[in-house]
Order: sequence, then structure tokens, then C-alpha cells
Amino acid sequence: MKNRLVFAGLALALGLSVLAPAGALALGKDAGLTISPLRAYPSQDPGVTTASNITLSNLTKSPMGVSIGAELFKTIDESYDYAFAPTADKSWIRFDDSNISLQAGQTQKENYAVAVPASAKAGGYYFAIVATVKAQTSSVNFTILKQVTSLIYLQVHGNISHQMSLLGTNTPWLTTTPSVDISARVANGGTSHDEAALDIPVRYWPWGGGGNGQVLQGLILPSTIRRLDGNLKLGGVPGIYQVTVKFSPPQGGSTTKTHYVLYFPVWFAALLVIGGFYLTRNWSLLVRKLKQQFSSL
Repeated sequence: MKNRLVFAGLALALGLSVLAPAGALALGKDAGLTISPLRAYPSQDPGVTTASNITLSNLTKSPMGVSIGAELFKTIDESYDYAFAPTADKSWIRFDDSNISLQAGQTQKENYAVAVPASAKAGGYYFAIVATVKAQTSSVNFTILKQVTSLIYLQVHGNISHQMSLLGTNTPWLTTTPSVDISARVANGGTSHDEAALDIPVRYWPWGGGGNGQVLQGLILPSTIRRLDGNLKLGGVPGIYQVTVKFSPPQGGSTTKTHYVLYFPVWFAALLVIGGFYLTRNWSLLVRKLKQQFSSL
């Protein structure tokens, strides 16, 4: 049996996020097969079929044969790594042509349809359009499959449940640099994907001012927990900074969590050591001068 080396060129943009879109990448002549868009977010009623398309580009110097199919995808951890699995039901995603040929440098649109069965329940459904090219090799023992994907986040209309919650946030209490990492865990107990947005202002405590906050954002799939990571800019003044995380879920209400971070840079520590050393060496002299001043009054 032939060994298979599968290289998944999954041009996914996710912070995480997050990742740069295909158009932002500097692609050379031999970049291989590319696909766009990287993501699509159709929303439709049960029993409705909508038309869409993908764009495939052969950025090599040789022609290639490409097969196109659909798989299911899901996330497998809080960092939102993806897992793909073939689907036996081919009726949801239908292609005009599942096998095409691309000449060197050729770009071509390929049409497909999203067909939601009339019996489909309301909620989120997640598919990946996978384009595969079989590369020629000089060895008979290996077959190299190069793949690119376009993700489909399908929402079927109906009685959709929205239930998101902020499970926790984490940031260090001490830093020697004027920036600090922060992470938040958000759970989606609803029946479809929702966007989470956490507003995180930073202020010098207790007087206010200083620091630059940010907004952490990310799409959360149903029945999953996602960790959102960011970096906060503190002010240039050593001291205590208040970090407030504000989350307003789509079902209403709000959650607030507060952290305090001590910014204690190395230069400030060195300054305190030098000052302490000076006071220790000259303490008796300072005391005598103070006594002389008070006695002369």
C-alpha cells in the first residue's frame, strides 16, 4: 500500500485570532494552488438553495488537475485548531464540476450551491470546501496531496438559541515591561455561531489615565469554548494599572472582571536600590543635619 503524505495548505485566517487573508499574502509564481474566499457566512431558510462560488488559482509553471469536494469541520480545542471529516451526505453542498484542470497561471471561478433540506433544524452547520491537487513525484512510494480550503459557516433560520458566557480571564499581576498579555475564555452554549467582543480598558490606578486597552473579538461555534488572546499597552509610568474586562453577550446582560497589574520595570528597581543605598550610607549625616536645623529654631 502506498504511503500518503498529506500537506493541508489550509489558508485559514483565525486569532486567534486571527490570520491574514489570501490577498494580503505575497504569492510568488510557484506558490501552488490558492483558494478564495477563505470564509463564507451564508444564512438561509430551510428548503432554500442559494448559489455561490469560489476562485481557484494555479500559481505554478505547470498545469494541474484539481478535485473539489465538501467536508465537515469542527474545532478540537480552545485554541480553535480545526479537524476535518468527510461527509456522506452530498446534498447540502453541490458543485457544478467536481474535477477541473487549471493551466499554469490560470484563475477560474467554480460555482457551487448551498441546499438546506426542508427538514433542517435551526442552528449552525459547518462545511469546508476542499480543493485537492495530486502532485507528480519521482518516487512510486509516495503520493503527495496538496489541499486548500474555504470554510462555510452556515446559519439556518428558525428558533436559534443564543447563550454565551465569559468563563474567566487571566493576566499576570506583575510585569517588568510596559505591556502585558491577557486571555479570556468564552463559551457558546447556543445553537449557532456568535461573535464575542470583549472591551478591555486600561487605567492608572487609582487616579486614572495612561494605558491603551483593546477589544478582543472572535467567532465562537456552538457547544465550544474559545480562548481569546491579546496584549495590553500600559502607560510609561511605574505603578498599579487597573484592567477591566467588559463582556455583553448577545442574549443580553453584561459581565465585568477586574485585574490589577503592577508595572515594575528594571530601571525603576535599580533606581530604588541606588536610592536605598544612598540613604543607608548617609542616614546618620542626614539625621545630624535635621537635628541641627531643629535646634537652631
